[in-house]
Amino acid sequence: MVPCLITKMENNWQPPYIGSVSTQKVFGKKGVYLIRELPSKQIVYVGMSKSNLWKALYRHFQSWNDHRCRRVVYHDRDRYEVKTLVLSVCDVDRYERSLIRKFTPRDNADMYEDFEDIISDVENILGETKNEIPF
Repeated sequence: MVPCLITKMENNWQPPYIGSVSTQKVFGKKGVYLIRELPSKQIVYVGMSKSNLWKALYRHFQSWNDHRCRRVVYHDRDRYEVKTLVLSVCDVDRYERSLIRKFTPRDNADMYEDFEDIISDVENILGETKNEIPF
């Protein structure tokens, strides 16, 4: 298995559509994204994209009429902040699942309970606190 290499990560949580996340620095990149709710700062969703992180993230802040796909939509943008991690040379969906196991976000389906973490240094990357990411 090839380890995940983080090639770009946002230093701060940002409101959706504001800052470097909105400037499409993640457009056409693969990686994972986290959405947290304010004021609690609880991570409510972890997602990923294998081809376009920007599109995958912002679909959660737009109306979604395709009933064939299940998607969590956040209507009040002012209540949320986002963080992105652009990854290279790794199995992005397994990285996403490891983050879901770590944070147990409210809005992710509870389908990964038996999934083994693949990130050996998850505590170093994410920190000791369940809902805080220090990077």
